[in-house]
Amino acid sequence: MAGYGFREKIMPSLSINYRKRRFNLFGNISASYDNFAEFQVDHFRSYDYEGIDYFFTNYFTFKNGIHRGGNANIGFDYEISDKTFLGVEIGLNINEMSTENALSESEFYENRMLVDNYENLLNNSTSNNLTNYNTNLNHSFKNGSILTADFSHANYKAINSGALLTSKGNPFQDNGRKSRFIITTAQIDYSHQFNHLSKIEIGTKVTLNNFNSVVSFSDLINNEWVERPAFRREDEIYESVIAAYASYYHKFSDQWTLDAGFRFEQYSFDLDAIRSAENLEISLNNPFPILRINYEIDSIQSLNLTLNRRSNRPTFSQLAAFQIVFDPTLLVESNNQLRPAFTNSARLSYRLKNLLFSVEGNDTRNYIGYDNTVIKSERRLTSTPINLDKVQSIIGSISFIMYFTRWLEANTTYTGGYYTIFDKSNRPIPFKKDIFTHNIQLTTTADLGKGMTSTFTFNYQTPAIAGDQIYQTYPSIAFGLSKKFGSSSLIFNLQDVLNAAATIDWEYNQETLGIRT
Repeated sequence: MAGYGFREKIMPSLSINYRKRRFNLFGNISASYDNFAEFQVDHFRSYDYEGIDYFFTNYFTFKNGIHRGGNANIGFDYEISDKTFLGVEIGLNINEMSTENALSESEFYENRMLVDNYENLLNNSTSNNLTNYNTNLNHSFKNGSILTADFSHANYKAINSGALLTSKGNPFQDNGRKSRFIITTAQIDYSHQFNHLSKIEIGTKVTLNNFNSVVSFSDLINNEWVERPAFRREDEIYESVIAAYASYYHKFSDQWTLDAGFRFEQYSFDLDAIRSAENLEISLNNPFPILRINYEIDSIQSLNLTLNRRSNRPTFSQLAAFQIVFDPTLLVESNNQLRPAFTNSARLSYRLKNLLFSVEGNDTRNYIGYDNTVIKSERRLTSTPINLDKVQSIIGSISFIMYFTRWLEANTTYTGGYYTIFDKSNRPIPFKKDIFTHNIQLTTTADLGKGMTSTFTFNYQTPAIAGDQIYQTYPSIAFGLSKKFGSSSLIFNLQDVLNAAATIDWEYNQETLGIRT
């Protein structure tokens, strides 16, 4: 995957801030226009089926895509009294993106012989808008306790349409999606400082989500659009999270401190799909403890131990019905059957002056990652998020600062990890993969005098794993220069000089199934 080229980009913005006595009014309005020159995805897959070795290539190129949007928000803070504050904010965000005549070039081989090749064009447009509202109240008591209440509501709507055309511009496939996402949260928190040694916090939060998404897929047959029933999806999802937490901090001595917390969460998920066999109800009661212990050995050394359990719920884009077609034989879609993932983690760190060492272990069940596989009888590749059975990792890191002179310093961080992926539930043959991944980041800062400072950043990572795929990013370099003028400053940056963020290679290989993509 690669993106390159530069076209016009416009991003104006205007902010306001007005205060009079106890009332403060603030707001911001901004717009963006981005015309990107080219973005390319190159795809290859090979597999064997009924004694034949198949190989497929696809080069998909977006050109002259347009992304434009606008954002506006306005709000106010009001001091009801010296100890009570009220805040209100509303916002609107609108975005549109479109591409025309994106080129898809494909070739099919059987036993290394070219048997088919074709070109397609793709037109695609996406529009979405988000409205949000937030109000919060903060009150401080005479004993130093603080009570906060927060209420938020957001409404997100998205419309997507796409069409595959022949190389001559004649449409033959069409797909569309309409989605709505409503999220409402209400939260109350209370904290009390007993003295300089102890503090307690308690709170509760309720989150209500409602997803609705409709996807259609049609073929042009005899000059009439005929919908494919097997590809139609209508999902209505209701999700609720009711949580309560408590935490306690205590400083036993100048050396020992403890921070312990516990969160209990009741999670409910209800899916109403167009196919009743996909209907799903989930109800989970989950405890999430956390424990932090810190020991200051002396003025230059310390030890820290952290134990916790956390969850990762599927995102809207992973759950809500959608389909992306780059080629008639390549389908990317969502999965309304996803479940939350849970991770148990332990981390131990040691600090010695400017040196920081750490090691951590993670065990994740129901890990959410993309599964790439080939439906061999249909010559089709599908990419779908699934719950992998288990992902485990052991990660170590070291970070240190070097001072070469009074005006030049370098901050270096090395991270190395061993990762294992195991999945049996989703495959005819169990899948297992492990990999060592190394990452190094170097940042230098130079004081050039007269208020001028320069920075240089270098980052490199060896192949890593995400889901069941191995991916490779490339080295990145960035430069920065700043100049201070009293209380203001002028900053100039060159980000990602090598264009590393726009070039990613990934691979899925399961030899037991004879599939490599």
